[in-house]
Amino acid sequence: MSIISWILLAILACLLSYKIIRNKKREHAYQILVNRVKGLRLNKMLQFIGADRDEFLRVIPEPDIDQLIERCSYCGTIDTCDSYMRDGHRVESMSFCPNYKSLTEHSKVIYYHRRH
Repeated sequence: MSIISWILLAILACLLSYKIIRNKKREHAYQILVNRVKGLRLNKMLQFIGADRDEFLRVIPEPDIDQLIERCSYCGTIDTCDSYMRDGHRVESMSFCPNYKSLTEHSKVIYYHRRH
């Protein structure tokens, strides 16, 4: 093999290693995000509105998810939220939820993502 072939092979190996490391970092960051959401009512709310949590977390921008998590964490309507989900109320009547508007808007993004 010529030196050029060795150099190209080394560059290819570096690029492949970089891609593997980047994917591992992304997956690790995603798992941290999943764990943050799992402990919140936001996780239950996603199930309640029929949104797949994993798809939601992969499609919606992380800053938006951070806002949803923050609102859910400091929500003052926890009892009402639990009652609505437990009793199976219609999602449209959940305007008390600080994340209601964002969740319904993001549901459209998820729907669009599924179609394309």
